[in-house]
Amino acid sequence: MTSIEEAAATLRSEEVVAHKEAGGKVVGYACLFTPVEILDAAGLYPYRIRGGGSGATDLADARMSRFNCSFCRACLQLGLDGTYDFLDGLVESNGCDQLRGMFENWQYERPSPFFHYLKVPHVVTDESLDYFELELRRYVEALEEHFEVDISSAALWQALERQGSIRDKQLRLVEARQGARPKLSGTEALEVDVAGTALSPKRFDELLGELVGDVEGRPGLRPRARLLLGGAATDELDFVRDMEELGAVVVADTLCFGSRAFWPREAPADSSGDPLRHLAG
Repeated sequence: MTSIEEAAATLRSEEVVAHKEAGGKVVGYACLFTPVEILDAAGLYPYRIRGGGSGATDLADARMSRFNCSFCRACLQLGLDGTYDFLDGLVESNGCDQLRGMFENWQYERPSPFFHYLKVPHVVTDESLDYFELELRRYVEALEEHFEVDISSAALWQALERQGSIRDKQLRLVEARQGARPKLSGTEALEVDVAGTALSPKRFDELLGELVGDVEGRPGLRPRARLLLGGAATDELDFVRDMEELGAVVVADTLCFGSRAFWPREAPADSSGDPLRHLAG
């Protein structure tokens, strides 16, 4: 079984390989606003694209200026050099212009069998939520048609429940970092979040359950300084590890590969309503 350490260290984990060998499909996405619940409910393997391990970015630099975000260029490099050829589809969203440029160059140079642009509103109003709900319905229809699957309300509610369980456990890890003696380093926390991008929701939930029990029994660290790491998308474990080797501990973050991806959302009162409306909100 794939462990957290193995999933964080490799782009193509043992679980991904086993899923593909069994005839399963893997769909890649990059922005945390892409609802993984829909892919999970479809029986597809949600895989969040990351840039770690790309090394050189020469292929990407030829298509996106070096003034562009290094994370986006690293992801594009891995798409263009064939590293991500195991993906059976891509889901683009309008998280930022550079991310869009990454996807559009990738799709132009190395087309994916399935490519969907999910438009996410950047303001929260009644009208924008109605619009996003419609976008999610179009997304569901596109997945059902291409992959010949049925995405039922029951499956969506089950996927929503699983993600709720994952978020609850991640929040317990957040709490374990907040005491006078943090029980989890920032490097470990980022490793968990990065691993979750390449694990199936079911397996990630299982591993989180094991980790929470272990972490809550630890005596805790004695940091020389407690840091908040702010930023957008970074999946570089060595970046955080280098800071912590100097005696600091990252006890909180605002990262896309971090707390932004799982911060609390309103839990549904019951599972009798429309799951897509809940996801849109």
